[in-house]
Amino acid sequence: MSSNAKIEIDADLGTSGTIFELDVDTDWLLPPGTYVEPTIAGDVTVAYDESQRTFRSADLLDGWAISSQSGSGTDITMTITDQSTSDTVRITAKIDDGKVDVENRTRVALAR
Repeated sequence: MSSNAKIEIDADLGTSGTIFELDVDTDWLLPPGTYVEPTIAGDVTVAYDESQRTFRSADLLDGWAISSQSGSGTDITMTITDQSTSDTVRITAKIDDGKVDVENRTRVALAR
């Protein structure tokens, strides 16, 4: 299978200087199917066809749990939270200009 992708990565400290922020945006030109989005919390499986995105599963590491899930059809979002630290990962999958756009937003506290 051949695919085209554009990946943007932005990493910095939040305005308070105590939160590490890592944002990874990926635009994929892929055929319909099921794909795995890796995160620091574990793997999230996203399925899509021409008209709908669906979270199929989340194989999370110990201590992480899905804290919210919203959207349907072409725009879906899942937030995963580490239950002991409140670190978060937010995955958004949508269609943008005919490509699958996956946004992976990770927020991790530096001081514990």
